[in-house]
Amino acid sequence: MSENLNDFLANLGDITIPTIPSDQPDELSASQLADFNRVQERIKTKTQRAILKNLKQDIAMRKEYADRIFQLLAFWLLFTACLVFLVALGKLELTENVLIALLTTSSANVIAIFIYVVKYLFARPSKPETYI
Repeated sequence: MSENLNDFLANLGDITIPTIPSDQPDELSASQLADFNRVQERIKTKTQRAILKNLKQDIAMRKEYADRIFQLLAFWLLFTACLVFLVALGKLELTENVLIALLTTSSANVIAIFIYVVKYLFARPSKPETYI
């Protein structure tokens, strides 16, 4: 058994310890890493541009629809006011039930549309990525 131990100890000198890789990348790895970083930066820039473009479009559409809905509500209220005025002057005859239904439904519609538009115009997404 001592011979085996002696042989083993003698052969220890032949064992080579592997070298630990360096923290610094070699030339090929460094260029690949630089290429990857450039591509990643381009993707990030394009994504940010797309988000910005969608935000601008959304703002423009909100302005347009806010104006249209305001015009619709103003027209509807003016129309309702004219009907009530004509009934008051006696130029138009509407029963009391019809007049109450007209005023109630128009008021409810105006309030509902106003609430819907305000919620849409001032809604905030949780993340800008939702615009993509």
